[in-house]
Amino acid sequence: MRGLIAGKYEVVEEIGQGAAGTTYKVRDKRRGSIVTLRLRHDQLADDPEQRAPVELRHDHIVPVLGLAREGNQQYVVEEWVDAEPLDHVLRERRALPPADALRIARQLADALAHAHERGVIHGDLTPASVLIRSTVPPHAMLAAFGSADLEAGRAAVPPTLLAYAAPERLMGEDIDARIDVFALGLVLFEMLEGRRFFSCADEHELRNLLLDGSGPLLPQFTRILPPGVSALVARMIRRSPAKRPSAAQVRSEIDACLPRVPSIAGGAHECADRGGWKWFRPSLSSSRALPPLRLGS
Repeated sequence: MRGLIAGKYEVVEEIGQGAAGTTYKVRDKRRGSIVTLRLRHDQLADDPEQRAPVELRHDHIVPVLGLAREGNQQYVVEEWVDAEPLDHVLRERRALPPADALRIARQLADALAHAHERGVIHGDLTPASVLIRSTVPPHAMLAAFGSADLEAGRAAVPPTLLAYAAPERLMGEDIDARIDVFALGLVLFEMLEGRRFFSCADEHELRNLLLDGSGPLLPQFTRILPPGVSALVARMIRRSPAKRPSAAQVRSEIDACLPRVPSIAGGAHECADRGGWKWFRPSLSSSRALPPLRLGS
């Protein structure tokens, strides 16, 4: 375990891996507060003109407090949020209830729309950069703004981000906010299905699938979903960025889908508030009920 970072941040624990490297929970020894340090991409750290990410204030965005440097490494300093990373939740629970998955995606789309309206692209959206507070309904916060390298094209896409990278990014083409919509579509699919859209373990195979495929990327769902959800995900992950909706459009379409969720969940399933989340369990005619969802246990 490391000691001090940048002469003032005492490492409490390693909390995950981002696109650029390790993320730490640290204590600011000068102020006595707990914050998060996310390693920034090498090419960003090497650029002396790189400034701190644009300040974004939004209910579903983790605030960025500034930058810290140690040698040739640069870190984004974030406010500490006591929440569970979405990748941990999915590892434990697989698929989420449709209502929760859609609410989380709606919150993330709202956060992205806020950022995009201010000219900010996230560029590092994966389940690992989404934090979930165990409330009813669940409260999502998007972290890791400012840690991704959006300038270096294909060479800058690390393995941890590859399964969520839009084709134009892999090709080294000009990118815009629609790379975030592509990634959000894949995250929404993963929340609904409990598995990644791209199951390829081989990096070369995955790149070929994204770059050389001719047909559309069509999500195949194994559960009954509200009308419009499957079509929305399919549009979000279109190969052509021009055919994807904006984050604001995604938010609006999820708003239209959410009221239909109870009618889908009813009948064969009943709704129960358990373990802090609204979880759908099989009715009494089913063989067994799902266990409660408890974050951080």
